[in-house]
Amino acid sequence: MPNMLDDSSIDWAIEFISRHSDGDLFPRILEIEAISENKNDFITEIQKESPTPVIGACRRFIVQKDELSYRQATQLYPQDSIILTALIYQYGHGIEKRRQNKRFVYSYRFNPDMDVGLYSSERNYEKFWNNALKKANKGCVLYCDIADFYNQIYHHSLENQLAESDFPNQAIKWIIKLLNSTTANVSRGIPVGPHATHILAEAAMIPIDNSLIDKGIKFMRYADDILVFCKNPHHAKVTLAEIASTLDKQQRLMLQRHKTRIMNPVEFKNVYDGILENRTQFEDVDEIYEIIDKYSDGDPYATIGYLEMDDEDRESITEEIIERIIDEYLEEQSIDYSSLKWFYRRLSQIGHPGAMNV
Repeated sequence: MPNMLDDSSIDWAIEFISRHSDGDLFPRILEIEAISENKNDFITEIQKESPTPVIGACRRFIVQKDELSYRQATQLYPQDSIILTALIYQYGHGIEKRRQNKRFVYSYRFNPDMDVGLYSSERNYEKFWNNALKKANKGCVLYCDIADFYNQIYHHSLENQLAESDFPNQAIKWIIKLLNSTTANVSRGIPVGPHATHILAEAAMIPIDNSLIDKGIKFMRYADDILVFCKNPHHAKVTLAEIASTLDKQQRLMLQRHKTRIMNPVEFKNVYDGILENRTQFEDVDEIYEIIDKYSDGDPYATIGYLEMDDEDRESITEEIIERIIDEYLEEQSIDYSSLKWFYRRLSQIGHPGAMNV
């Protein structure tokens, strides 16, 4: 694989996946342990392959988002996961340097660190909402949510952005081939789950972010959530039309009708409280969140190795405690599926398998 990957990048990717797993939604891949123990041989074999190695079969599952909606989650073939991570590690800075200022775009700022992950350890999710609350003290807030964002990204648009970000042609071809393999050769959609695909989604948003700035729209964005602070409802409606038009022209993206709305400061404060104040019914849940926050710096999207936690903290999140909490949620007369989903999401940050049996 000449000129595509350095041995050191593959080595880093193996170590990274061994420590942090390959994504947000699945248990650790057992094969990674075997690869780690024989990584020199593995790297040699990878480098012997053609410039575009054969793509393996991925796992695809339908995962429940809430009581009535689902999304598709993907786990890549182990070798593909390592190659993709290595490519992003080696060339991802080319994407990052082209992105809009951190005052506008908060999500997944590329800064690979073996201890922290592929993205910045700053509490960007919390910063996003806290800064938004400070700005939402007058006028109104336009809250836009892109519908089914990851599944709607055009491969051709992403291909162009990777080229603009100085990815080698061989690397671009391999990444697009990988994406096609996960979408049954449909030319849109990137996998939900792998750590490395977040920066691909951010790359696809670069021309959209640039267009909004060129139109004078001072927005804030975290992944598929876009906030704009407007003078009045009329200004918000005009801005909404500009955003909808930009999304359509750039990538044929659409906004979620039931999530996109215009709010006054009081209404936005209620949204803020519902997102950042972990709404829990049970004391044990708050204690678990405090432990996770201690290691994640309060970022609900950061990933932490379960075995890297202190023994005392691990003992506070036993399988028995988790199963009891879930049972208590399910025994409620009116089940709060939103809070229960959030509980599972927070457990996935530390790779804890305790909720799987339930």
